[in-house]
Amino acid sequence: MCGFFGISSNDLEAISESKFQNQRLYLRGPDANGVKTNSEGTLKVVHHRLSILDLSNLANQPMINETDNSKWIAFNGEIYNHEDLRDKLLKKGVKFKTTSDTEVLLKGLCLEKEKFIEKISGPFAFAFVDEKRKEILIARDSSGEKPLFFNESEYGISFGSDLIQVSKAFCNNPKLSISSAHEYFLYGSPRFPHTIFNNVNQVLPGNYLYISLEKHSIKKESIFFSYERSSFNKNLSNSKYLTSKLKKTLFKSIKQQSTCDREVALLLSGGIDSSIVAAISASTLSKVNTYTVNFRDHNCQQDIINARLISNYFSTNHTEIDIEEANPIFFEKIIKKIDLPITDPSLIPSSLIFENLSRDFTVALSGDGADELFGGYNHYQYLSFIKIFKIILKKLPKLREDFIVKNFSPSLRGRNWLGIPGRNLEKDPLLVRQILLNDEIQNLFLKEFKYQKRINPFTSFFNESIISNALKLDFYDYMSAIVLQKTDRASMLNSVEARSPFLDKEVMDFSLKLEDKMLVDCFSRKKLLNNLADEIIPINIRKLQKKKFGFSFSTNKLFRKKVWYEYALNTFNDAKFPINKKQLIKILEKNLIGENYGQILYSSIMLIKWMNVNDLSFL
Repeated sequence: MCGFFGISSNDLEAISESKFQNQRLYLRGPDANGVKTNSEGTLKVVHHRLSILDLSNLANQPMINETDNSKWIAFNGEIYNHEDLRDKLLKKGVKFKTTSDTEVLLKGLCLEKEKFIEKISGPFAFAFVDEKRKEILIARDSSGEKPLFFNESEYGISFGSDLIQVSKAFCNNPKLSISSAHEYFLYGSPRFPHTIFNNVNQVLPGNYLYISLEKHSIKKESIFFSYERSSFNKNLSNSKYLTSKLKKTLFKSIKQQSTCDREVALLLSGGIDSSIVAAISASTLSKVNTYTVNFRDHNCQQDIINARLISNYFSTNHTEIDIEEANPIFFEKIIKKIDLPITDPSLIPSSLIFENLSRDFTVALSGDGADELFGGYNHYQYLSFIKIFKIILKKLPKLREDFIVKNFSPSLRGRNWLGIPGRNLEKDPLLVRQILLNDEIQNLFLKEFKYQKRINPFTSFFNESIISNALKLDFYDYMSAIVLQKTDRASMLNSVEARSPFLDKEVMDFSLKLEDKMLVDCFSRKKLLNNLADEIIPINIRKLQKKKFGFSFSTNKLFRKKVWYEYALNTFNDAKFPINKKQLIKILEKNLIGENYGQILYSSIMLIKWMNVNDLSFL
């Protein structure tokens, strides 16, 4: 994994060299760095490399095609099936000078252009330059594991891995979007393709763009992948066969993702996802290294016990990171590193585990994606019950938002389910993860603003299955927009590459062919993964894997601790942008006496601190 940044502009010489220098890019790629300018002097790209495959200097970037130096690439990611793709290119007469996946990607794009993207398995974001055609092809992987931002302006276009750097390409004081901040509190992140910055967008997962080197603007945007569960294979209804197929597919994925020139570690939370990865890894690797984090003051001891049992059974080299208490000092350290505010509180334990893991390892496998692909969340079961009564529920009167705000506190667990009556769930899925309602967000800001709902391009079209719709919503709005951004920043800013076997191309393709009933029903969720876990994990451990907390902790309890309460209070009082301090302090006091406002408090503090550290303000 790496990081890159580029600017295409007719005024490139007028742009300060400091725009191309970034400590966060260095953390993403500390092993080597390079810079490349096109022959006309209108494009400049810098790249920082974290060496994983082919550790030689020949694999450094930007990498130039030696047979045609008008074509070159800057790449962040990994191509897991690079060996298969290399063999196919060799048969076509393509020659290679390295064993890196970067060269496979470069040569494939030179030969097939955007058609080659569909053959790639792995997380990626890249900029492929074709000087003869005067264009840049930039693309982002199917699930959005790797970040890729762009900023079009009258001066040109910037693109790259770091949001703040891209936003500051043509100005020193970029402004934040109040609409994006509204969505940050509404959904947990701005709606795709928007970012927290006013004029900076992100390349959508599964999309690619062509940038004109003549006009310095986007000339084409296309999709190469979309999460669609509508074309089910009706023959895939044999549970035993499907479990076997899933095992083989995951076996191949884990074997590919464990193949590199660095030793690999595994994040072992104690739940079935990481336990399955550990079990399969133990059968494919001679040595398995596992890591878990133990917050002694939080309710996750059963996960720690499960992780120990898994480690002992499969004879892994196990490391437990003992943390007495997450503290504000470490949180401040994270804030100074990240290029965007992240509402997922597990950013703290994830950062702790990657910081410790980075002392010995550069690559780590995780269980990200399993819940969204195989139906792992509780609300899928609840929706299975609701599906039975959906006709009746749709005919009931809809509860007005102002009525819900007035009568039901945001701290009430399950409040979002009050949006079920009168709702057409086939066309308008319930936002079960919604943090606040519109009126409540308006009360947080001391700035007159009327939010205009922005359409999410991925969730505009749904099928008749409310389960499939919920899975799609979680895949993009939660996993891609929040979870994977958290994992990427927590790992890469500690110079570690995180890999997820469940987000492998073949695993995803397999999942999308399955009917809802093979994933979840009224009585069980993650059915296929549970079947596989029963097959490869000892029964005594399986009995204990009933409740899982993962690498997380309770923010409700966190802000009842004196040190965090005082930290929150000081943060609200020191806020520089027009936020309702009295309202936030009131929420903080309510949380102190037992109401659950931890997520709102965490998200608010994250945004305030991130803005203060980076000296940012709203438009």
